[in-house]
Amino acid sequence: MINYRFAPNNNEENVPEYGYLYSWSVAMNNANSSNANPSGVQGVCPNGWHLPSEAEWTQLINYMESQSIYHPDGHPDFIAKALAATWGWNEGYNTYAVGNNQSTNNASGFSALPAGECNLGLCIGFGEHTCFWSSTTYPGLNDYAYFLNIQNLRENAVLGNGNKTIAGPVRCVRN
Repeated sequence: MINYRFAPNNNEENVPEYGYLYSWSVAMNNANSSNANPSGVQGVCPNGWHLPSEAEWTQLINYMESQSIYHPDGHPDFIAKALAATWGWNEGYNTYAVGNNQSTNNASGFSALPAGECNLGLCIGFGEHTCFWSSTTYPGLNDYAYFLNIQNLRENAVLGNGNKTIAGPVRCVRN
């Protein structure tokens, strides 16, 4: 397994705002996969915090989809704008895409920034998306793990999966 971390867009000046991007094994600090809620995996998070599991990301999505305050014009699955920061996103083409009318983003206070990803030193997607790692390996594909994906062109936030060698951001949850 490749272990590394990168500055977003390979630029150390981005680290204070965006944090680092980590391969999954570094994000996990070599802990075992967990889908518990809470995950119990500290990983790179500070003491008193943990990496969320796929179950925790699912709980967040389900909660936000159940709260009309996070739905633009009554679309319960269009929660990405409520999670995205009010700046930093490239413009999108859908009405409720994260990159459009960014002043209406962040109703939840989550403030997700589009840090992109890096793979073997090549960084892509800065300004376009973020994929927050989970502590959960994807079933049947041991080289993949779940992440929460938010994109500038989309209205929804989705659980996806990616190869563990890709460097992505983390969002720590208080224990």
